[in-house]
Amino acid sequence: MTLRENIKAMRAQLDPRSDWVRSQSAGDNPMLLLTFKPEVVEAKKLSIEDQNQVLRDVVDEVRLCFSMLPSRYF
Repeated sequence: MTLRENIKAMRAQLDPRSDWVRSQSAGDNPMLLLTFKPEVVEAKKLSIEDQNQVLRDVVDEVRLCFSMLPSRYF
């Protein structure tokens, strides 16, 4: 039940409120498949490599944040 509530809260923060990304995964899936909105790709002239690098940077930042959490959260 808590996981579903957390998924719903995360989706409410990202999709459709995000100006940059949208979620392509099923509503109850805890794994979010995020893609850049086509208008962002066009406006920023992002190549596939640019898009990959931005998403890698996001993943690296999330990893860093998780590494700072106390172990009781895992």
